[in-house]
Amino acid sequence: MNGRPLTAIFATAVAAACATSGPRIPEDTFAYSGSPAPATYEVADTVVVGVNSPVGALEIESGSTLTLGLTFTADSGGVRVTGTVEHLDAILDVPFGGTETADLDDVSGTLDFLRGPYGVLEVTSFPEVGAPSPMFSLPTLAYLLFPSLAGGTVEPGATWVDTVTSSFEGDVGVTFTTITNHTFVGDTLVDGRPLRHIATAAEVTIRMEMDELGTSADQALTGSSQGFALWDPERRLVVYVRSDRRLSGDMTMPGMPTIPLEMTGPTVLRLKEDR
Repeated sequence: MNGRPLTAIFATAVAAACATSGPRIPEDTFAYSGSPAPATYEVADTVVVGVNSPVGALEIESGSTLTLGLTFTADSGGVRVTGTVEHLDAILDVPFGGTETADLDDVSGTLDFLRGPYGVLEVTSFPEVGAPSPMFSLPTLAYLLFPSLAGGTVEPGATWVDTVTSSFEGDVGVTFTTITNHTFVGDTLVDGRPLRHIATAAEVTIRMEMDELGTSADQALTGSSQGFALWDPERRLVVYVRSDRRLSGDMTMPGMPTIPLEMTGPTVLRLKEDR
């Protein structure tokens, strides 16, 4: 028999059980549960980038659909969430540059983050796509799946603010900053299931730095994103999110005039099923 006191063993077992299932949280409390059952989400990105280039105005269009399987395990700091990409279908159409596609074979890595009772605490990794990818939501995927919650009991009209900065370094270095105002609109029924309707309005900044074939380029975009989330108080999961971005800015390259840019398009996330 090891030297651990029986009380310590019992306390560890109870803590693990509470972290996994935990006492039932009242449905009017805005908080995520311990460890829900595995779930599958579908994420769709549509992005149109308008470029006012020296050779004339043009549009770069992209679209993608990604299926992500989530599992949840108890962690000393909260709940560890792991997301594995199960399907990807993406297309990027560049005028004068042809069309490029990406699928599951182009994906590497998993989504891994720590989630607390009111949202994301720390993102460890997220999937990356080796081919040119229109998946602008990948670095912020954890925050789409688990947007900030107010905590406690809130009434319709209640508001709260969350600021998120996420970045990654690769062939292109990208930093996303969003300041999101959440408003609890009230309850709604979808297919007979009561859901919480949360409206979102965000200020968004995206900065990109790239160096290709010895030529550097910097892009800076700012603007807004309007949308909403539907949160299920029984499953303690978001079941639907839509966010429509409208950003503008410019791209700078050494020895060239500044190029104005615009970015529009929605990101849509939905819970497909409990697995």
